[in-house]
Amino acid sequence: MLKMIAALPHQGRKKAIADAIVGARLAAGEKVDVRGRGRGGYGKLLQAVLGMRKRKSPPAFLPGLIGTCEKELQALKTKYGENDASIAVLGDCSGSMQVAVETATIVGSLLSSVLRAELVFFNNQLILPPVHPATVGDVLLVTETIRATRSTAPAAALAKWYTTRKKVDLFIVVTDEVENAKFQLDVGGGVAKPVDFAELMEMYLAEVNPEARTFFVSFIDAPPTQLGRMRSALQLRGVPSREFRMDRARPDLTKLGQLLSLLSLDEAIRPAADAAAEAEAEAASVATASASSSDAEAEEAKDGEAAAAAAAASTGAAAGAKEAA
Repeated sequence: MLKMIAALPHQGRKKAIADAIVGARLAAGEKVDVRGRGRGGYGKLLQAVLGMRKRKSPPAFLPGLIGTCEKELQALKTKYGENDASIAVLGDCSGSMQVAVETATIVGSLLSSVLRAELVFFNNQLILPPVHPATVGDVLLVTETIRATRSTAPAAALAKWYTTRKKVDLFIVVTDEVENAKFQLDVGGGVAKPVDFAELMEMYLAEVNPEARTFFVSFIDAPPTQLGRMRSALQLRGVPSREFRMDRARPDLTKLGQLLSLLSLDEAIRPAADAAAEAEAEAASVATASASSSDAEAEEAKDGEAAAAAAAASTGAAAGAKEAA
């Protein structure tokens, strides 16, 4: 149905008729085939919703389509949202992201919502979103609010966790990696130190959390074997990082499912699930051992009662024999 919706007329009598037909089908509970051939649906559906909201006369069935989008989001939360890791998403909204900023904001908002991560944006300074994106309505608000402007200083976002000494297990940086400015870090005494992302990450690992990991969702046009500017800078400092690439000119939102699957395997997220499984297994083991112990005690008590009864019977028989004699 999504292809049909995209091809609907934007105005006139035909639009009203088409809106009524689609609205009736959505109201009847008909599913929107947003995946097709196993392709991810939420991103493309949200992109369609954003496009419709930009029209002078949005279709009457738009609320129903947003409801379908909400179901897709909740399904992703159910599948990927179970983790105890502390995650931060840093979204690039600098001027160099002009083409991909909407997609990057959708990606950042989705990751924040599904993984229960803290979301911030950056250009040459830290930018906080208007809301934490928990619902589709929140994601739409964030996506329609954030605009691409100014230079690129990703350290401005990372400084939020460095200066507060807050531990984060996984930093997800959504960016084109075109870092072209340093952040003036307040080091006390009225002194500011210019730092780039790699230097500040090295400082964060040394002073706050040495176990923190960095994952890039990179919008770059380069061979897969060629590292982006920010990852190269991290590598020079001996800081490892991982990456999921998206085409900068034509970012494909059908890949969001692949991205979430890859992130779910990251060591910063997996230990939480593994620990929970181990705790559950240990609890089950303790319960089994306790039950076995209780059964053993019951058997011992039962044997003791039987022995006492046998002894009593033996004593009684002996007394009877003595009286008879």
